[in-house]
Amino acid sequence: MEFPNEWGLGTSSTLIHCVAAWAKVDGYELLKNTIGGSGYDVACAGDDSAILYQIKNANSETLPVNWHPSFSNYIYFAYLGKKQLSSEGIQYYKTKLQDKTYAIAKLNGITESILACTELKEFENLVNEHEDLIAGQLKMTKVKDSLFNDYWGSAKSLGAWGGDFVMLTNQRSVDDIKAYLSEKNITIVFGWNELLLSK
Repeated sequence: MEFPNEWGLGTSSTLIHCVAAWAKVDGYELLKNTIGGSGYDVACAGDDSAILYQIKNANSETLPVNWHPSFSNYIYFAYLGKKQLSSEGIQYYKTKLQDKTYAIAKLNGITESILACTELKEFENLVNEHEDLIAGQLKMTKVKDSLFNDYWGSAKSLGAWGGDFVMLTNQRSVDDIKAYLSEKNITIVFGWNELLLSK
């Protein structure tokens, strides 16, 4: 890896993908028989672009997408300093998820809208809607409410919900967001182009 292990960033799923490739076994089966999960992260580890992912008739399906929004320079990623265990997060989700059919339909709609949106404000509204839905389904507090209730942009949990990294939108200066986060003892901050690879 080219980054600290505690950051997460798909370390568990990347390990599963690499071991499966080395052993010439199915990565999704290996995941199912170890830490569990939907397989989305394993699919990402094996692809070289952004993807849409779904399970249809018990099969994993991926669709490559080219998402590099015009407002990407307003998107930041900050490490919260509290690595979550994927396996624990998965078990929690399984016990709390309420109406799965409703949630999937709503999340699919939000995802399609995000892929099509061209304005930062619309993106922020969609991110907020996504966070509201997940918080309601899992009976958890949004990261915006727990850590960033006085923040001027949107905040979205990444990874195991409530830990690892958070995505923030910021129309102010880089110094402004870094100063704000520094007051919360958050010092690892990346802009879109610093963290995401583009083809």
